[in-house]
Amino acid sequence: PLVIEKSLVGAFSYSGQICIHAQRFFVQENIFEKFTNLFVARTKKLKKGDPLLANTDVSVMIDDDNAKRVEAWVKEALAAGAILLCGGKRIGNYFAPTILTGTQALMKVRAEEIFGPVICVEKYSTIEDAVIKINDTKFGLQCGVFTNKISELDFCFKHLAVGGVIHNEMPTLRFDQMPYGGVKESGLGREGVKYAIHDMLEAKVLVK
Repeated sequence: PLVIEKSLVGAFSYSGQICIHAQRFFVQENIFEKFTNLFVARTKKLKKGDPLLANTDVSVMIDDDNAKRVEAWVKEALAAGAILLCGGKRIGNYFAPTILTGTQALMKVRAEEIFGPVICVEKYSTIEDAVIKINDTKFGLQCGVFTNKISELDFCFKHLAVGGVIHNEMPTLRFDQMPYGGVKESGLGREGVKYAIHDMLEAKVLVK
């Protein structure tokens, strides 16, 4: 399904080493098992290799220290009760694409920006429940919302504490003309051509 392919891109492109890496996934409880089964199966088929080769899906992290940090965060989450659905292994500075569930809001893998190929997948019941869980973080950059109901999309846009809501796409999507940025600890101000130019100018006012 297209949602699985898009989720793979959001979760594991750049080995998760990008600010708009999709780290927390909240899935409606009635389709949670189907979604996770498909997601895990597809993740296990990702091809590890040289990032310069076109057929490579995932590659190494930037250095050993960061790979070890991600490994430590995952082990800490597992020791605290999280469940490993796939991945979780490190070889040098390569960390396998990892999917966790059963995570808690204060676990580093969910509370901090992991900047690695690790995601958390959790259930929600209603769209109101989903918004509460999404907002339960100190960050608020962008959020992808997959729904065929305009009412749900409008509710999310109104109540999510984020800088941008992307409909039926991963939050990894970005266009240069967007007022790109976040709220809370996800930055101040907005990027984008128009907004960057404004930042380099000084307003001058004449009052008569």
